[in-house]
Amino acid sequence: MKSLVVVTILFLIAGSEAVASLFLSPVGHREAFLGNTGAGLVQSPGAVLFNPAGMAYFKDRPAVSLSGSAVSYQEFSGQALTRETGQLKSETLLGSAIFPVEAGLRMGVFYSYPGNIQDYLRSSSIENGAEVTDTSELQRQAAVGGIAYAGMIDADQSWGVGINIAYRELNGLVLSQSVSSGASTVRLQKNVEQQTSLVLTPGYMWRVSENYSFGLNVQWKALNVYSEGDQYINEFSSGDARPSEDFSRYTPASESMLGFTLGQVWNVDGHRLLLDLSWAPHSGYREMAVGRIRRCQKIFPLAGRLRCCRILIF
Repeated sequence: MKSLVVVTILFLIAGSEAVASLFLSPVGHREAFLGNTGAGLVQSPGAVLFNPAGMAYFKDRPAVSLSGSAVSYQEFSGQALTRETGQLKSETLLGSAIFPVEAGLRMGVFYSYPGNIQDYLRSSSIENGAEVTDTSELQRQAAVGGIAYAGMIDADQSWGVGINIAYRELNGLVLSQSVSSGASTVRLQKNVEQQTSLVLTPGYMWRVSENYSFGLNVQWKALNVYSEGDQYINEFSSGDARPSEDFSRYTPASESMLGFTLGQVWNVDGHRLLLDLSWAPHSGYREMAVGRIRRCQKIFPLAGRLRCCRILIF
């Protein structure tokens, strides 16, 4: 039986307001089961997302693929299943069709949910003598559809480019209760942000030999098409006759997205080694306005630029 080893190394550098990640969930035909490693894979239907240049190696017949993944996590407390501390659900989908256009040229069309995450978090702390309890629910969704082209440069090298329309939505709900000296304050904040953008994904692939290949892929948000956010706040303190309410509409900051991935594949003695090195100086997943309230670091724990190394042996 072939062995499988997965090693993930993350280096976070604080100082950026973006959550640094190219894909927040496992997605892809083979890539989802390889820890989203696949920038150096040839002839994978997931190449439309991870490196369009990999499509050029498909034979002269159509290839159709539909794949999905689901991850669920919930913490236990004692003998009972509870939601006291944390919960995470993630579901993804990728459908793609790759077919020859003419000799040496391939075209792919695809639609994907590369990020569909639901988080639940509850925390308690003491701040300035007051007992504070925060309960938050956050849902991050992303849908990407587009078209990709790939062609051979020579017998071993290929190029590719994807033209994608990406839609992202963030729904955040935070309930905060503060109790101090018999007085209490309850604050409810609801945020919804929607963004639609044009993303370009050029790529390059070189199959150096039968035992080694590498690819380079770039993800770049070239244009922000649509961006809107809505915020609702309801706050009530003991002694108040009625709660205060505030509704506002705003334009979320258009964060740039730029990421690079270098993928390498080795075939050694019947085993395959995959190594992906990713660097994302800017990511499209921005902290919502809801993250700017107190406790934002617990709601959005991954702040900073990301360098990621993914190694798999199977």
